[in-house]
Amino acid sequence: RVCIIAMLVCMAEMVLHDINAQYAFSVLDILTGKENGPERRRIAFIASVTTWCAISASSMVMGWFQKMSSPFFLLKLVILFVAAFQTLPVILMIFPTEFVLVVCCLSIGSAFMALPILQALVPEVSPPAQTSEAIAAMAAFKNAAYLCTTIVLTISLPSLNKSSLEHPLWVLFPVCGALALAAVPLSMNLKPYAAKGTVVK
Repeated sequence: RVCIIAMLVCMAEMVLHDINAQYAFSVLDILTGKENGPERRRIAFIASVTTWCAISASSMVMGWFQKMSSPFFLLKLVILFVAAFQTLPVILMIFPTEFVLVVCCLSIGSAFMALPILQALVPEVSPPAQTSEAIAAMAAFKNAAYLCTTIVLTISLPSLNKSSLEHPLWVLFPVCGALALAAVPLSMNLKPYAAKGTVVK
């Protein structure tokens, strides 16, 4: 179940990470035009730096929280935050400013905070003799999520761009938030691995 949770969360995160720049260009009306080239490069730089700073900071914070609380409890809580963070960039449609763009990029970067917790859970839920195989399975599911991301974007982007919606990429943000929320039921009954004949309290 941890692998499926990782796949759901990673797929949603990578979709948003891949479309974030195009979404920002569209909302800020700099998607086309040679004269907007310097502005696109500046916005892309701001978005990239802000997102990666948020990824680093949120991973460090989650590492600190894991020392104070159970990763099983944290995962349930963090998935809810991840879903909210993935949906938040819709506000750029309402307030198309650079400040809101920075907030949205921080939100998307912070949505990666579930990954350190999932990595920490793998040894907890797998038999000690099979931890390496479980970690490899986690990596395989994450790679499958990246492949699914490519397929989803390849299929959906042309249709969205041809639709009558204004800045149609905004639709993907609530969809990805819902995808992350789908991992909540899977996280509810996660327990540490117990050898046969033992009881986990």
